[in-house]
Amino acid sequence: PCDNKKMNKLRCIFNYFRRVTETVSTGTVTFTRQVCTKPPQWEHSMERFSKFHMTSEGTIEDSGHGMLQVDFANKYIGGGVLTQGCVQEEIRFLISLELLVSRLFTEELDDNECLLITGAEQYSAYRGYAATFEWAGDYIDSTVRDEWSRREIQLVAIDALVFSGKTAQFKPGLMCRELNKAYCGFMSDECTHCGQLSAVATGNWGCGAFGGEPRLKALLQWMAASVAKRDMVYFTFDKKELIDDLTGIYNVVVSCDVTVGQMWKCLVDYHTTVIKQKKNIQLVEYLKAGLTST
Repeated sequence: PCDNKKMNKLRCIFNYFRRVTETVSTGTVTFTRQVCTKPPQWEHSMERFSKFHMTSEGTIEDSGHGMLQVDFANKYIGGGVLTQGCVQEEIRFLISLELLVSRLFTEELDDNECLLITGAEQYSAYRGYAATFEWAGDYIDSTVRDEWSRREIQLVAIDALVFSGKTAQFKPGLMCRELNKAYCGFMSDECTHCGQLSAVATGNWGCGAFGGEPRLKALLQWMAASVAKRDMVYFTFDKKELIDDLTGIYNVVVSCDVTVGQMWKCLVDYHTTVIKQKKNIQLVEYLKAGLTST
């Protein structure tokens, strides 16, 4: 039987083909597989943190115009878009259906790889998430095009690790893997016309079904964005408590002029002195105290 979620996925697909058969589609979409061969030495980083804006309203695709938008990817690009999956990556592929083409030529992403996609137009609107996902009608994308006739929308697909518990992800080797993956997605040799890279539009990457701890994942992304010379806009998807916790850490980082290397050392210390010793100290509480004393 075809459930409601599958029916709405089909509506997105049918709407795309209705559009491109009624009016000949023009423009270009480019796909770039990016590799990071020399990741930063996080423990030695003297980089100061970049600007960090948090909001519980809006979504990456609606409010992230002009930014590098993060796709919370599966290592097999697109995840379950054509099967049962219907969370962030799958929804993005459904509303901008030309992203599906990447599945034809993108092999499993390695730990030091990501996929950059520029120019994917949005054809469908939606509402809901996961089981409540619904096609909400046709969408006319008015985003301007660049000199290659690409919509000025850049998406980066980075895949997080999957965790079955909350503690394993604090192991230094696994935190380093996530940092390197995020940095791979955010790094660039190119600058905009004003000499500054666009900000990163992201959110609870690797959380939800992947089991990531949102506060940790937010900090790792901020560290990677800072070393990559990008500001970051973080969409918490209605999680106001998360904003309060991250704001507390942000205030300490700014007031104490914390470096990325100092943050890394605090995270490693948290694993050593709290996680391994099975102490009941929350990450935010530990970091605020530890960073203040550095």
